[in-house]
Amino acid sequence: MTSPDRPRKGSSSFADTWSLSKLQNCQLRPTCTRIGILQLLAEAHPNGVSAEKICQHFLQNGLKGSIATIYRALRDLAEHELIFRDLKPDGRTAYRVRPDDYDEKSITVHVNGSGRTYSFVDKDLRFQLVHSLVREGLIDAEADVFSLSITVN
Repeated sequence: MTSPDRPRKGSSSFADTWSLSKLQNCQLRPTCTRIGILQLLAEAHPNGVSAEKICQHFLQNGLKGSIATIYRALRDLAEHELIFRDLKPDGRTAYRVRPDDYDEKSITVHVNGSGRTYSFVDKDLRFQLVHSLVREGLIDAEADVFSLSITVN
């Protein structure tokens, strides 16, 4: 799933330019680790790559970056919404590049009895909800839309 403004495998100069522009737009310092991660994820499978696989890739290609450095860079990239972190059924987290045409997923609350509805975007709450539901086997890790009923005591 590549778009015209996403790097294509084998085009390292384009990937460098794309990664740099993404980092600069978010006012993140373009470190070798951040650029390397963005390039790898842009060329990776759409289901994402684990931090361990990213670390292996760095080691195999002579790039510097400890697992701690990679996790810090992944956290920064996720906080600036350049990448997604997805929970897989085995409990591991996979990372993937945020598509340029991504439409933020909202949480919609329907209040029984009153018929009122409230929609909001909270990435951390949505991540934790999905994480918990996948862990319990209630939804598929790839689920984009799901509905649940919550009772607050």
